Amino acid sequence: MAFLHLLGTITTWLLVVIGWMIVADQQDYREIRKDRSTRLNDLRKELASWEREVLEFHQSSQFDTSKARLVVRAFSAISREISILIACDFVTSSCEDKVIALRKAATSTNFDLTSFQQLTADSPLIGEIMVTRDELDAKLVEALTQTITQSRSLKASFTNAKNKIWGVSHQRED
Repeated sequence: MAFLHLLGTITTWLLVVIGWMIVADQQDYREIRKDRSTRLNDLRKELASWEREVLEFHQSSQFDTSKARLVVRAFSAISREISILIACDFVTSSCEDKVIALRKAATSTNFDLTSFQQLTADSPLIGEIMVTRDELDAKLVEALTQTITQSRSLKASFTNAKNKIWGVSHQRED
């Protein structure tokens, strides 16, 4: 009789601990999703701000060396962040192609002192910059949508809890 009581107590506590681990795993996953969403939204804001800067640069009346440096440095930061997001599987590797295309559009033409000319809003180069920025932004929106709508199944959380109890290394399951 004492054995059955002990078995019941152990079973109850095991269920409580596993339940707690599942809830904790679900909460951790929500926090990770929130972090991904924040990073992607921040990147989209930086990209929009960068686009305004590069368009102002190309539409200014004269070449501004300091603004050109700021545009390049800001884009380097954006490019690094996208590389990090690709390495973490937050965005697809196709974003890298969009980054290269955007950098070429913004800095390969009309970006040095000797060939600079003030461009108008209907310039093909301005249009190319806007289109390539929109393509990159669309990829970021796609990643953001996937992040927001993705949920973790209870089965994955249970498997994770079971693996922690038995000391099995953690494997990512969504």
